[in-house]
Parts: sequence; C-alpha cells; structure tokens
Amino acid sequence: MRLRSRGWGDMTWQESPTGRPRRYHRLTDPGRAARGAFVEVWRHYRTAVDRLLEGPPARPRSPPP
Repeated sequence: MRLRSRGWGDMTWQESPTGRPRRYHRLTDPGRAARGAFVEVWRHYRTAVDRLLEGPPARPRSPPP
C-alpha cells in the first residue's frame, strides 16, 4: 500500500487456474528510480557496518621475552 500511495508500485489481479485470483505487484518507473537511489545509500551504509564488524586490523604479536 505504501508503494502504491507514493506512486512507486502498481498492483493487478489475475485469475488463477488453481483457485482464487492472484495479486501481482510491479514497480513503476518512479519506483525503479527510488530503488536505485536506495541501493546507492544502502551500499555506503553496508560498507560502514562491514568495517565496524571487521574491527581494527590485527596487530602482530611480539615473541615472548
């Protein structure tokens, strides 16, 4: 419903040979543009989180005295 209210998605009903009608969803052109913008933001966010999870580089241990 949110995608439709923003004009990013469309929904249609189609008859099904095996039962109830089925609902199909698709992105509109503005929806595809919004997805592209989100993917760019997500890539930066994902990279930052990956760096946090990896932690600082391991330090070489010095041999015991």
